[in-house]
Amino acid sequence: MITQTTRFALLAMLSVGTIACDGTTTEASNSGTEANTLEAAATATMEPTEVAVYWGHYGTEGEAARQEWYGSIDVQDARARIIDTFNFDSDDRVSARSNGAIQFASGTRDEAAGIYLLLDPKSPRARFTVSTDATQTVEINLAELDCTPHIADRDDQGNALIVQKACAPFGEKGPALDVQVVVVPTTDTGRIDAGITMHGGALELTRRMGLESGDRAYTRDNRVFFVSQNDTDAIQLRAHTMSVEEASTREICISLGDQDVCQSMRETVCNEFTYEVEGGTVTLRGDCPANTDMVDVLTGNYYPNPIKYPNPIKYPNPIKYPNPIKYPNPIK
Repeated sequence: MITQTTRFALLAMLSVGTIACDGTTTEASNSGTEANTLEAAATATMEPTEVAVYWGHYGTEGEAARQEWYGSIDVQDARARIIDTFNFDSDDRVSARSNGAIQFASGTRDEAAGIYLLLDPKSPRARFTVSTDATQTVEINLAELDCTPHIADRDDQGNALIVQKACAPFGEKGPALDVQVVVVPTTDTGRIDAGITMHGGALELTRRMGLESGDRAYTRDNRVFFVSQNDTDAIQLRAHTMSVEEASTREICISLGDQDVCQSMRETVCNEFTYEVEGGTVTLRGDCPANTDMVDVLTGNYYPNPIKYPNPIKYPNPIKYPNPIKYPNPIK
């Protein structure tokens, strides 16, 4: 099933307005060597593949005239299923025909519209063709499809038909934030035990800092355990949210004896929280990612729904979803 992570990858790319690609589509060669290579690659990936097919105005500045798109998608040696659409309005249509082909009708002006398909190959030579009445055509073997956009020639208005594999921008584990847990004792003989969890997400222990004899940091049963004695120690974790839709609300929770504290990703980005416990203090410190897309997702400023939230970068809600760059401490 396609996820909002996949949609984010495409919409983030579309917002740039241009795509680096030469606009050509490479056909499979009939030579035995290349055919064998293609078959080997396809056999290795004989799994259902999520594909994005979209059309719209690219590569030129200024407003575009409305463009009507009427097209079809034909598959060979594969089954195609419609998963979802984006930027469709009430007049746009997409339907599956009894022969397995898919037809669409859509209008665009300054933005893109498109559909997401699940292509299930029946053989290593599965291929599909997308064509429109504007003579724009992309024909490609499923085994050759990757995250690189395959673009049909743009018309003189800058409109283009584009096909690519639907790829997630943050990897299989979703958006992630580097966090540090720092323990500072208040006595020379103090010992602090901490258990760290992330409900719905995953924690990866990436670094130990200052740990000496008697100090420990390890992972067990999806939890990170940290034991610090006598002096200042720290560990660094990578908190994987596993989701774009819920990235900002994922919580890191620290169990400190009889005290449990939790902070959401939205609160933790570019921020730190210090808790007083018997024998010292524990600080949870969140990184400030250089990737602004990552910051937007982790703080809730980016919405993957382009219809309800057409431009979240231009129209964020800094009161409900604080921007850590403008509002460095969102809980105050």
